[in-house]
Amino acid sequence: MADVERMTPLRYRSIFISDIHLGFRGCQADYLLDFLGSTDSKRLYLVGDIVDLWAMQGSVYWPETHNAVIREVLDKARQGTEVIYVPGNHDELLRGHLGADFGNVAVRDEVVHTTASGSWSCTAIASTASCRVGVGSRSSAPAPTTISWRSTGW
Repeated sequence: MADVERMTPLRYRSIFISDIHLGFRGCQADYLLDFLGSTDSKRLYLVGDIVDLWAMQGSVYWPETHNAVIREVLDKARQGTEVIYVPGNHDELLRGHLGADFGNVAVRDEVVHTTASGSWSCTAIASTASCRVGVGSRSSAPAPTTISWRSTGW
């Protein structure tokens, strides 16, 4: 990673992150850490497979950069970012904590997000295969854009 630091973070209403696989040797946590450090948002959606519990069943791989990612997410939550975690299949054990909040991180089975523009209709469902997004066409009377995730049992 280059040692370039952004003076002011990029600001977004919402950021969506999935399939990070912390705990897996192939995880590129340093890139995520750079991204998280250079952005701010009102909401941060963690949509499945953030932590790869499957990869850690045989042996645990957890370098300091993986801790740093967790700390950065918790810092954002402490500073007022609404953080919502929808477990996927590699972190399915977290489904035992649906409805709970850990360090201001809400663990949820289903989340609905409505965009500010209100001109598109979207649906995304977390499943074992992938996160699918269906985008509807523009209509003459714009409706709020809705993106929803549901953590399904596998």
